Amino acid sequence: MNNIVNFVDDLLKMNVTRIIGVLGSGDSLKIIEKFLENGGEFVGIPHEFSAPVIASAVNKFGEGKNFAASISIRGPGLASSIPGLYYNYMEDLKSLSISESLNNDEARFNKHKLLDATDALRSIGFNKSLVQNSQNSFDSDSKDNISQRMLHLFTRSETRLVYARTESEMCNNQAIKRQLEKKKKYFVFGKRGVENLEVQSYLLPIVPFFLTPAALPYVDLTAPNYLGVWTGNEQFKDSFYSKKIFASSIIIRVGVMKRELLTLKENYEHLDLSMINGIDKISLNDLMGDNLNSVNDELKYFNEFKKSISNRSGGWSVYSMIDVINNLNYNHSITFDVGSFATVIENYLKPRDKFSLHSSFISKFMGTAVATAIGACIAKTSTPGICILGEGGFSASYNDLSIIAALQLPICILVLTDNSMNSIIGKTYKKSYKDKISLPLNYNVLKSSNMSQIPSYCIKSSNEFELKIDQWDKKSPIIFFLEFNPDYYVKGVKLLR
Repeated sequence: MNNIVNFVDDLLKMNVTRIIGVLGSGDSLKIIEKFLENGGEFVGIPHEFSAPVIASAVNKFGEGKNFAASISIRGPGLASSIPGLYYNYMEDLKSLSISESLNNDEARFNKHKLLDATDALRSIGFNKSLVQNSQNSFDSDSKDNISQRMLHLFTRSETRLVYARTESEMCNNQAIKRQLEKKKKYFVFGKRGVENLEVQSYLLPIVPFFLTPAALPYVDLTAPNYLGVWTGNEQFKDSFYSKKIFASSIIIRVGVMKRELLTLKENYEHLDLSMINGIDKISLNDLMGDNLNSVNDELKYFNEFKKSISNRSGGWSVYSMIDVINNLNYNHSITFDVGSFATVIENYLKPRDKFSLHSSFISKFMGTAVATAIGACIAKTSTPGICILGEGGFSASYNDLSIIAALQLPICILVLTDNSMNSIIGKTYKKSYKDKISLPLNYNVLKSSNMSQIPSYCIKSSNEFELKIDQWDKKSPIIFFLEFNPDYYVKGVKLLR
């Protein structure tokens, strides 16, 4: 028992205030019992996959004020949580996870638990760290580790696995540096870039910049020099070049991870600054030189271009939904799933505050938005959450609704539906096949289920949506099924991409 006591003491020293997961009858149960005795909180959930996602959202939205850990039993439990841990790794999120070790006595009887956890976790980015002495499971920099990167701990073991940042994961050394001083310069800030620049207050108001989707939560999206979302040079259409906006320009990418640019084509002139170890006294002023250009013309053109796209989408659409959300006059967190609508959201949503926006920006994991919204509300119980997902994401998140219902979390779930699953079926199958494919859980199925603790409504117009979300008490969960015309649902997405 002393080992468990020391283990829990170390968690408390690392400011862990919540543990989220699924318990067994072994070490995990003993840890939670001792953790609760010391004032900690445990949140039980239906499935192990969501535990690391919820915990990472708590750690992100908590802004360092407290930490959450996820926990799983050995074998099948850990195997089920690995996709969630992989999601955290891909999204570059803070994540502390715990799993039970298997002692020799149990090995004779519990063959189903004989998973080589070290190899499994190594496959998703974890590496074995130094073994600590038996008096203390963690070394002196453990608190820094949990606040900066992913860490996995085993009970009854001095082994820990840690994800460490490396130079190889950054966009770097792909630069074309000649004639840099003669080029008009635009910046693309990645997630690592804005994190470092934010800490050192280094983002100059005169620098014209784009953001990768993963960097969106960290920057004021109403800044006058913010030009839009960067998805690679393919976003610059012939119409952009006809305006000569990029005719004699170079893109300077700052702190962009390779996995942030899933579809990037490398045939546009650019310079990469990795910033893996901070800004290292790199001066953006020096890079700009005498070319501290105004962004007024570019910003005006981009805004007009995006406005023209939204105007083509018809009346009741994803664009009009975003207009309603942008005009809400209270603080709220926003999470959204993947799908065609996510491209629209990334380009048009303007959250009231930094650190209030989250999505599967890098990994493109479907079915993580509801779990993330849960973590956000646990971290900030006084801040209501808005969670946006499509039919596919909703069907993948049905188990997590029980958590929202049980805890009565203030989350407004918006299910965007056109009965076509455009991102999945619409792009893959011909119409003759689409008619033979069963669609996921919808409004009627939810109404006939046992989820009566969450009231749900069908919304068919912008005015109706504005009225209903205004009537929401912001203290309890609610679900809106937003029914769109399929012709309007994804209109404009191809132009944005």
